[in-house]
This record gives sequence, structure tokens and C-alpha cells, in this order.
Amino acid sequence: MTPSLYDEKKYGGWIASLERIVRYYGKEIELGIAFEYNKSDFKEVRNGVTYYPMNVSNTIRDRLIEKVDFEYKWNRIREKMIQVIEDFSPDLIQCFGSEWLYGLIVEYTHVPVVIHMQGFSNIYNESSELVYTNQEFIRCNHYNPKVAFTILTNRRKNAESLKKERRLIKENKFFMGRTFWDKEIVANYNPKGQYFYCPEAIRPEIYYAPKWSPAPSTTIQLVTITQAGILKGNEIILRTAKILKEQFGFDFKWNVAGNAEAFRVAEKKTRIKHYNYNISLLGMIDADTVANMLKKSDVYIHPAIIDNSPNSLCEAQVIGCPVIAANVGGIASLVDDGRTGILYPYNEPHMLAFKIMKLSTENYIAKKLSENEINIATERHKPETVYKYLFEAYNSILGQKK
Repeated sequence: MTPSLYDEKKYGGWIASLERIVRYYGKEIELGIAFEYNKSDFKEVRNGVTYYPMNVSNTIRDRLIEKVDFEYKWNRIREKMIQVIEDFSPDLIQCFGSEWLYGLIVEYTHVPVVIHMQGFSNIYNESSELVYTNQEFIRCNHYNPKVAFTILTNRRKNAESLKKERRLIKENKFFMGRTFWDKEIVANYNPKGQYFYCPEAIRPEIYYAPKWSPAPSTTIQLVTITQAGILKGNEIILRTAKILKEQFGFDFKWNVAGNAEAFRVAEKKTRIKHYNYNISLLGMIDADTVANMLKKSDVYIHPAIIDNSPNSLCEAQVIGCPVIAANVGGIASLVDDGRTGILYPYNEPHMLAFKIMKLSTENYIAKKLSENEINIATERHKPETVYKYLFEAYNSILGQKK
């Protein structure tokens, strides 16, 4: 789990924003946060929050052992977590993400545990195989020996991780989420599980930023904010940009924030170079830059192959930048097609190109989408609203404990 506000510059994100909300509105809550972190201190108290940096070694030797001993990492993390629980004596434990091991602590404590759903590796893993086979990913990484070794030796480890995730869902009773997608995952993998809706916290730099106001220009400004991993639709961006330029002579610039090096893999696969098709790779950018990009861009594009409740899309809606997104995972819980954004089939770059061109010429539709997005997303991500749902879930779970 992220160190949240313990080291926001290193990670930050929506969990840090959630911590701010709990600290501000939850004066009656004593908050402790445990996370993996390379520091020897057992705990540190700051601003009324007790932080537990769990230092679990991650040497080359450790990583090699993990390839054959699938309990090795969990055994070490579990020991640290039990020490934290014994020291802090929580009434409730909240674990973020089913894709991590932390939620398995339910098997070692009588304290109620709630899993805050994020992604779901069992689905993400299958989706990644739709984008790249192992052999293709190795080829697209220029046959890098380190990449090849990692992929080929991680097969059994990955399979065991997927089994652990399914076990985690089955063994836990309480879950939080925010889309029909993660709700369906809980319902089908654990029919006895209890699901609580809780909207996502948004970074204050975005939530309170100036709203959408693009400068008039004949060149349409597109923006995608992503980590640029293999599930984020990099291939779709490249193929769509090529279609827009070569087949329609469309005048655009596409700014893509994220890991520029990760984008190179998609270039190798598609044989399309970003600089030939009006794509600018911005690298990783901070929250203030994100807010400014969303404010001045004409359209925000979210082409992920699979996603649940992406922060970047929610942030675009809060600022009011008209959204076009692939209809995958939990996206349809955020984007009401034609009202708070536009949806398209994820694997159709031509359809994405059509949607972009249509929206860029119909200013009245873009303006209406922007207004609707701001109204819906501002309320959905309002700090008071987030805390209300969070606190109601806590009370319900603790009430059952009593």
C-alpha cells in the first residue's frame, strides 16, 4: 500500500487524498497507516496519525526465492502486519486492493477487515494477454535478457498470485468499491460478501482547480494522462493518431503524460513512431500540470484496455474536459454515454477517431458534456460525500462486530 501522506512526493495519489479527508472530517477516528517502505523505524506519529513503515527486504536474493517459494514474501509481510496490529489495536482494518496480499491478514486476526477494491488481477492478467503474448512482449523489449528472464520465470509465481487473490476475496466478508464492475466481482467470487459503495477521493490540486477553458485554435488539443503501462491503450493511441493524420488530414496535437519509455514497447509492436503522428510524450507530470493540461485541452481520451475507476478520468470530469473513454471495466459507472462523456469499443481505433473528429466540430455538445461532467463529478467526489459513505461503511461493519 502507498505511504500516503507519510511520503506524498514519492507516491501521493487518491489514498493520500482520502487520508486528508479522514483527518479533516473524522476527528473521532484514530488513524494508523501501515505500508511497505525502506526505513528502519517501527512507527512515527505525525499530525495525529501513526505511520508504520514496514521494511521488508527486496534484494535480488529475495526476488529469486519468491520465484520458487510462493509464501516467502507473504510470510515476511504478515509478521510485520501482526506486529502493527498488536501495537495499534485497531477496531477495523482497511486494506486497499485485492491484487496485493494484505487482505489475507483476515486469516490471522479477529479484527474486522474491509477490502477497498481497486483493480482485479485475475481480469487484468487476462486482458494483458489480449494485448501481448509473452513472446511478443519480449520481442517488443528488444529481447532484453532481464525482461525475458522475469517473464519466463514468473509464470508459476503469477498463477499463485491469482489464486491468492481469489482466496482473499473468498475469505473476507466486507468490501468497498465504486463501480458496478467491482461490485460484480465481489458478488460472483464471494456471494456472501457485503459490499459498500464509496466514491473516490480526488487530489485537492485537481478538485479545486479552475474549470475547462480551452483556447480557440484550429489545432485540436487532445490529452491522455496515464502510467503508460501495457493495459493503458498505448497501441490504440498510436493507431488512432495515424488514422486521424493519414486518412482524414485531421489537425490535432495529442499530449500523452506517463512513462515515455513504456510507450516505446507499443511503438515496437505497431511500428508507429509517436513523433510522426503529432503525439507528444510528456513523461510523468505533477498535479498542477495535470490540472492545467485538462483545463486547456479540447478532449480527454482514456483508451485503457481494462480499468475500474481511473483517477485521471475522474479528474478530467471534475475539471470539465470532455471525455472519450473505452467502454471497459467500471468506466460505464463513471461515463454516462452522451451525457457525462462518450464511450467507444476499446479495440476500435477507427471508431475512436470518428468520435474525436465529431466532438471537435460540435462545440455545443462538448460544452454540454463539460457542464454535466462538472455537476456530476463535483458532487460524486466532494470530500464530504466521500467521508459520508466511508463513515457509514465503518459504522455498519463495527455494528455487526458488536
